[in-house]
Amino acid sequence: MNISKLFFIFIFSLLGLIPLYAADGGATCMTDTDCSIGQFCIIKADQSAKFCTSRCAAQTDCPTGMTCQNKGGILLCDYDLSAQLGQMGESCQNGCADGLLCVGNGDVNDVENNYCSRVCIGAGSCPSGFYCTLRASEGNPHFCSKLNGLPANGEPCANMQCAEGFQCVSGPERTLPYCTSACINGGCPVNEMICGSDQLCRHEPAQKPKLGSSCISSDSALESSLVGCDNNLECYLNGQQSYCTQACNSYEPCPDGMGCIYRDGIVVAGDDGLCSPYDESSPSLAPLPVNESDYRFDIKPNDADAFVGSNNTTKDTSTNNTSSGCDQKRQSTQNLSILIALFGLICGMRRNKGFKI
Repeated sequence: MNISKLFFIFIFSLLGLIPLYAADGGATCMTDTDCSIGQFCIIKADQSAKFCTSRCAAQTDCPTGMTCQNKGGILLCDYDLSAQLGQMGESCQNGCADGLLCVGNGDVNDVENNYCSRVCIGAGSCPSGFYCTLRASEGNPHFCSKLNGLPANGEPCANMQCAEGFQCVSGPERTLPYCTSACINGGCPVNEMICGSDQLCRHEPAQKPKLGSSCISSDSALESSLVGCDNNLECYLNGQQSYCTQACNSYEPCPDGMGCIYRDGIVVAGDDGLCSPYDESSPSLAPLPVNESDYRFDIKPNDADAFVGSNNTTKDTSTNNTSSGCDQKRQSTQNLSILIALFGLICGMRRNKGFKI
């Protein structure tokens, strides 16, 4: 997009002559100059073609069939391809929906044995029809595997039935009954189970995962005692991995070994970030130097009125008032003056240099 077009988009948006967010678009294009003023030329999510689209702030800003998506740090309307992506247990031939990964034998053309699944944290942390199993690669220790038959080792009982060699038991350690077997030499074949006084392998009392640990959201596990995080932390889905996190910023940094990142990768000035065990801090959220002794950093960035410098002078807010009707009229007069000046500038440039927008 050329500089003159960007300039007029900005000015006209300020004056309210064109909307900052627009729901129209969809025409094919090669560059931004092929699109209407205020629009951008982007490639479709499926990489099939380029089309004109507009900025958005929410899903309601986009037309039917499109959603508001983050495109390189800018929110733009793009076609919604989620309906084409595989859901839990479905083929991953066309990819998987957000938060899911493709599991199986690695052959994407093997529709029967490759399907979309997700990471789990132990027996009972998968939805109905799945069980939690080990995954040998890609650094994910557990994933939900399709249950072919009746449940076994530690998994919730289906209609009080378990696979051959297992029995369905209840106990205070779990909300739902689960399948278990007799202890072997005082031990259990599943690491997360212990030998109980009845010589049956039992779950230990469920403990909520702590900051930075893997977690399970409320809509994806049979066993409710495994859902959520310790101490009211948030279970945040970042890509294919969910982990317990908390708010952070430059004044309230994350613990050592964790970075402070923006939610969903969208930079919003003044907003808090989230602590991530897998990322370094975003530059604008990085902790402030500890040797900044000239100022008292006991406030958040938005608390500008409370900022105290080394000279112990505070900002005077006694004259701050809300906008009156006179202020609004003055602003309207200023906007009209800017508009008249712009039209004069355009006419002069076109007359002298053959300028075109």
